Amino acid sequence: MSGLKSYIMKNKQMFTFLVAVLLCAAILIPIIVKQTSKDKTIIIRSNRDFRKYNLPGSGTSIDPYIIENNTIKTSNDYAILIADVTEYFIVRNNNLQAATASISISLVASNRTQLINNTCTNSNIGIYISNSPGCYIFGNNCSNNFIDGIQVESSGYEDTSSYCTIANNTCINNVENSIVIWETPYTLLENNTCIMPNKNVIQIYHKCGIVLFKSGNAIVRNNVIINTGIQFGNHPVYLITSIIEDNLINGKEFGLFYNTKNLTIDSSNYGQLYFFNCSDIEIRDQNIIDNYTPLELENCTNIQIVNSSFNYNYKYGIVLRGCHDILIENTESSYNYMGAYVWYSTNVTIDSCIFTNNYLGCFVDQSTYTLTDNIFSDNEEDFIEV
Repeated sequence: MSGLKSYIMKNKQMFTFLVAVLLCAAILIPIIVKQTSKDKTIIIRSNRDFRKYNLPGSGTSIDPYIIENNTIKTSNDYAILIADVTEYFIVRNNNLQAATASISISLVASNRTQLINNTCTNSNIGIYISNSPGCYIFGNNCSNNFIDGIQVESSGYEDTSSYCTIANNTCINNVENSIVIWETPYTLLENNTCIMPNKNVIQIYHKCGIVLFKSGNAIVRNNVIINTGIQFGNHPVYLITSIIEDNLINGKEFGLFYNTKNLTIDSSNYGQLYFFNCSDIEIRDQNIIDNYTPLELENCTNIQIVNSSFNYNYKYGIVLRGCHDILIENTESSYNYMGAYVWYSTNVTIDSCIFTNNYLGCFVDQSTYTLTDNIFSDNEEDFIEV
């Protein structure tokens, strides 16, 4: 009888223990799920909206609101949208995915925004900033998006998103560009990693590591760019007012030259070359591949490009804008979107060159030129003049 009693007591204890475990699981599992998974978007369109989400912080500079540790994967336009606010906030350590942008920041007062260590993938744009000066964008992973990794713009007003810091971000395998800065001066771009797939077939040509369009007084330094390059849009004054230094393109220097005379470039040190207002330059024995535009000359005179190859680049092989007395000789520009683009240039001679397997072999716009003994083959269009 005592053995039966002992058996019953033992089983009763086991049953009590199991019930306790199940009760704990019933309480804890929903809490864990709630903390790590969140399908609902966070939409903040006024200072009052911060308080709807019971966020830690009070919105001051020393006690900002904090949005963190959320997983939001939604078919809606935005995972996190913040607009028309003047209070301070930090968005950090979130895993985000949405249709239009993982994070969208617009019309936010100066120096209020900090975006830190977020993962923003599989959206059209990972992080989108508009008309919000002084944003701090640090340590985010904006990869595998369908357009751009990070895009900062001022909607035509050059002071409305100025003084942004974009540093230590990773942008890998976005369909178009890694980082786009559009009409946004005084931007710091530092220590970012921008990687595209190898350009081994003709693909969409908007694939750039860093795009700097009408954004003067920028600092672009210590960025690592692989399988693409840097694009400078609009007037070169926006480029020459900026500091561009110590960037690596496919493990090599970005060669930026302006107001330079009497120079020979014959080393293999460069992953991309850009010349502005230069004269009496010889560029020879270069082999630059897997870039956006490996060689670009603007407002240059008396330039020789000899015995070089510029193949497998996303957009152009060679670009001439407003140049005069240019010789391109014994050079190949193949497997690009456009082998050569010549715009408003005079006395351009292209001799004994090869243009194959481009979408456009050579495009000449409002220029005077001479073509001799060149090979054009397997381009969608060999030569266009307008």
